[in-house]
Amino acid sequence: VGAHPIIEAEYLTSALTTNQHIVAGLSAIAEATDQAASEYVGVRFGVAIEKNLTAGADVTARASANQRRALLQQKLGRITTPIHTGAQLWDVISVTNRGFSPTLADVNRRIASIRFEYDARSARYRSVFALTNV
Repeated sequence: VGAHPIIEAEYLTSALTTNQHIVAGLSAIAEATDQAASEYVGVRFGVAIEKNLTAGADVTARASANQRRALLQQKLGRITTPIHTGAQLWDVISVTNRGFSPTLADVNRRIASIRFEYDARSARYRSVFALTNV
């Protein structure tokens, strides 16, 4: 899509609200754990009881899906760029902001929301992207 300069940026670092997801089915129990997050902030449980799931594979898949959902709901900040009409929700973009922080060089993020703002001083529209994990 091409490079677009970052006008403003807000980068967030936060721990997942739940990093170990346990799902109990009718005849099986499974878990999915973000080990790195658990070691960093301790275990934060999320428990779901799914009586409609009977097979072990289904329960395991649901635990993994719950873990993935938590990862995608984690807010990692926002960036503002000149108008970008080609971006769509859930696109994966590479954020390169070496002037702000060398650790943010070529970090992949997913677009969780798109907002357009009008800047009256410059008489230009800007795109504001909320970012989440890939």
